[in-house]
Amino acid sequence: MQLTHDNYHTLDNRYLTNSRIRDWIKDKRFFYERHISGERPGIVMTDALRVGKAVDTYLFEGEKAFRDKFIAVTRRNIKNPPINHTELTEKQYDDIERMMEVLNRQPAVKDLSDYETQKIITTDMPIGDHFCGLAGIPDWIKIDGDTCHLVDLKTVWDSDDRKYHYKCVDFGYYRQFAVMTIIIRKNHPEVKNFTYRHLGVEKDKDGIFSPFAFYLANEQVELQVEFILDNIIPTLSKEKDFNPKEITWEEAITIGDINDEF
Repeated sequence: MQLTHDNYHTLDNRYLTNSRIRDWIKDKRFFYERHISGERPGIVMTDALRVGKAVDTYLFEGEKAFRDKFIAVTRRNIKNPPINHTELTEKQYDDIERMMEVLNRQPAVKDLSDYETQKIITTDMPIGDHFCGLAGIPDWIKIDGDTCHLVDLKTVWDSDDRKYHYKCVDFGYYRQFAVMTIIIRKNHPEVKNFTYRHLGVEKDKDGIFSPFAFYLANEQVELQVEFILDNIIPTLSKEKDFNPKEITWEEAITIGDINDEF
């Protein structure tokens, strides 16, 4: 099938994505109802996602697209939100404009001017009865000879480098790059090397909006590549029942064992 930005986040997309893998890990039944049967709604638009989407639109599609698609309101219509644009609070709207001022003056952003942006990438492979391959959308991508450079935009509350690794683990950011890596390797066998980077800006309550840029360790991404190929795809391919998670005392672990601290 041909994926577009219009159908990527719908049930018409029969490719496995990082967000779908996250839901599979969370609960098989939840995964089935959200991504196969459609019984559960798709993406629930939180404030964090709303702001992130607005920043993406402004940066990758331009200021006009942002102002066409997002409007500032004194009070959002939660019960009956408009369908032709997204409402932001006045503070959210002002914060996004200030975040964009910060991002647009960064050398790290300007250095990516010759990269492709938000390109949908896919590779076909049978994954059980319901999925036909893997898909991802790198914010920036560039293949230069035998090296692929992948960069993702993030808006976060805390970009402290001592904590950021755990954020990457908790939110599946290493796995996100791993999905893209598998796709690139399938489509471009000449690529032997990868660089993985995050850049973005803090959503600071005091309005500082500090920019940040990090390289993500290749070793962490490769661990997730192995996990996807050796665990996720084989087990998902075999699954037929998608039963909800069950617990037993035989499988329960002990929390707080003193030996775990040494």
